[in-house]
Amino acid sequence: MKRIIITGFVFLFYLSANAQYFGLQAGGLASNIKWRNDIYTVNTVVKPSFMAGITLDIPIQNTMAVNLALNYKLVGAAMIDSTDLGAVQLGYVNLDVSFNYIFQTNGALRPFIEGGGYGAYLVNAQKVFKPENQDLYKEEVKVGSAIDDEIIPFDIGLMIGGGIYLKSWKFALGYQSSIIDLSPDTEWILRNKIGYLKVTYFLGKNKLK
Repeated sequence: MKRIIITGFVFLFYLSANAQYFGLQAGGLASNIKWRNDIYTVNTVVKPSFMAGITLDIPIQNTMAVNLALNYKLVGAAMIDSTDLGAVQLGYVNLDVSFNYIFQTNGALRPFIEGGGYGAYLVNAQKVFKPENQDLYKEEVKVGSAIDDEIIPFDIGLMIGGGIYLKSWKFALGYQSSIIDLSPDTEWILRNKIGYLKVTYFLGKNKLK
């Protein structure tokens, strides 16, 4: 997975050298974690976070495009169990690949819908503790595939969303979800659930109109 992400990074920069639709992308995320087994469910709530990176639209026809995006996203969840664990924070290098269908309009505003998938490699992971009447402290999450590790180092998922093109800008609202279990312990179900609001500014001379 790490090799795939790095290859995607190099490929995206190679394409961007002469790309008409290369842009910078940033946005806000609302992330949560599905975390349970047959007996117990970890109570989590949505945690606000962010993503930032680069993106490339590859037009197929006037109404269709393939979008590639390479970004860093910080996800995870806040905890509401009776323990001192306050939050889990997961930082991924993320490669999105999606298909966009763009609706034809007479004006500059062009709505679109998108669907596709993503692959992500975990580059940092930590747990945040806030004991009562004590200072906040952090611990590293055990990353690996052994049974005593807490999370595997990669994530694969699907995404769906929609938004608008407006001259040099693109605004997208959507949802991503893991399709694999992220816990090395097969008795647990552990998956990322992420809502996103992304803004893209295209830098090329020939921007989408």
